[in-house]
Amino acid sequence: MRVSFFSFECNPGVAAPPLAEGKLPLGCDGFVTATPKQRNGTDVPPWVHGTAIEWELRDGQEVVRVDPDSYFSNPFNRILRTSGRVDGFVLCATVLGKQGCLNGRTIP
Repeated sequence: MRVSFFSFECNPGVAAPPLAEGKLPLGCDGFVTATPKQRNGTDVPPWVHGTAIEWELRDGQEVVRVDPDSYFSNPFNRILRTSGRVDGFVLCATVLGKQGCLNGRTIP
């Protein structure tokens, strides 16, 4: 189970870092996915895993807010919004007993 950024929406003049770094600039919203993947990186068919997913902000409640995906209404996506504080956070997702976490950090 992999939890990772797949896109950023940033204020003008704010440069987004590479997605794989797990960093979220204070001037950006980060779009996170936990879509189940096969070993080769392709999506597991939805009929295999269903629509049940549990999200948990394990650490960093004062650093980021986790909102539902209002753009695509996909239960496997979330939007991270910063509180303005530079620090770490841990966002986890569980599907069919498999858990993955994003150990992220907000940056100036």
